[in-house]
Amino acid sequence: MTLTDITALTGLLIAIAALLWNIIRDISDRGNLKIDGMIGKIVPSSTNKNFFFLTISNIGRRPVMVKCAYGKFNKPDKDGKRLFVIVPENLPKMLKEGEYIIENYALDSLNPNTKYIYIVDSCGRKYYLSRKRLKQLIKENAEQKII
Repeated sequence: MTLTDITALTGLLIAIAALLWNIIRDISDRGNLKIDGMIGKIVPSSTNKNFFFLTISNIGRRPVMVKCAYGKFNKPDKDGKRLFVIVPENLPKMLKEGEYIIENYALDSLNPNTKYIYIVDSCGRKYYLSRKRLKQLIKENAEQKII
């Protein structure tokens, strides 16, 4: 192997590494939403009612337009519907890097028949509340109704 061959091979390896780095960087360089939920009260308030709070955070590197919130039931409800829209107060909203928004909803969307709760951005990507967290919230909601 001559010096020219070694130089050409080194250049090829560096070019492939740079190409892979750029592809990985471009794929990860986008907005990404994280969703969390909790049950609580609004204070101060004249009502002693609990609400379902959904925190939507942009953990990506680009702005994301949060469009709406949906849910899906395991089985159809009494009207035969499996999907439901969670009517937001502050959506649609553009979230820049590191920004978040907290939406509050009635607890009707958290019943044992609820399978998914998800947020949709302007490009149609869906971001789900984790199944584990959703089950915890449903259990917490059921316990609070008993008390």
